[in-house]
Amino acid sequence: GGITDNVPRLDYTDSSCPSLKLEPQRTNLITSSEALSIGTSGSTTEQNTADTTSPEGYYNATKILGSTSYLAKGVGSAFSGNNTTSVFLKYGNDSEVGVYMYDGAYYRVIFDLTDGTISSTFGGATGTITDYGNGWYRCTIYKSTAANVVEVGVDGLAGIVYTYGWQHEYNASYATSYIPTYGTSVTRNEDTATSNLQITNTNNFSIYIEFDSINKTDEGDGASSITFPSTTGGYWGRLYPYYTNEAVRWLLRGDGVSINIYHYYNPASTKIKTLITYDGSDYKVYANGSLKYTWSETAYTMSTGQSFNITRIAIEGMLTFNQALSNEEAIALTTT
Repeated sequence: GGITDNVPRLDYTDSSCPSLKLEPQRTNLITSSEALSIGTSGSTTEQNTADTTSPEGYYNATKILGSTSYLAKGVGSAFSGNNTTSVFLKYGNDSEVGVYMYDGAYYRVIFDLTDGTISSTFGGATGTITDYGNGWYRCTIYKSTAANVVEVGVDGLAGIVYTYGWQHEYNASYATSYIPTYGTSVTRNEDTATSNLQITNTNNFSIYIEFDSINKTDEGDGASSITFPSTTGGYWGRLYPYYTNEAVRWLLRGDGVSINIYHYYNPASTKIKTLITYDGSDYKVYANGSLKYTWSETAYTMSTGQSFNITRIAIEGMLTFNQALSNEEAIALTTT
């Protein structure tokens, strides 16, 4: 245990009102994620440079002098399959820098640190770049590899680049928030919140959820974040914040029937306001200001006496109503 056990992690990104950030369990396999002069090969570095503060706000960033074309670091434990590497980078006088992983072959994404874009990709790798302010970007690459990834690094160096916070995650199709390490790999346990539905009439209700997807890649991960229990012992419905192909998915279940409701969006930039209503005969699903689907089948009865877990999502708010909101009310509530 530690002083941060059971302390909620609040994310203020792009908002003065925080979201509750609930991430899956992940391990950073880079054993010294900030001491980038330890266990590295390639370019000369200047640890704890006085040139700039890190994204953390301290003078603990590393200056890469570009004396050779790369800076490499071994991975503490090697795994094949879904691998994700993320590195914080800041422009010095070298605008385009690659981030790579190596399993006997090289997989690479080239990032432009002057305008925050991806210039090119190699070996089937995909990437994302996220602005962290003060010139810092978190540059992430993903690849499903056939062999064990044994090395990660930055390359294409031709001058000065600043770096901080290296992370390599296995069994991971996207990067989670930074996990610092100091000599050994570190695992952050799964974040989970527990709630109860404050609904007294299961024949007339509305459920509103405002959230952001943790996954910001081009493809979804197929994982559900909220499972609402039913009186039959199974579940009444599930919310998948990023199911696949840029889609939110609601799955409602009934006796011998089920319905999948998809809403397509851009997970890199769009927060979702979704609402489901039931008036005793029809289920309606709304998202971001419009009606997405109407379902007239008989679903299982929702259980309001059981608690349920929420995970793998950045949730900003959840409201329940003991009535089915009107179409006008639903659109007004979900409009972004």
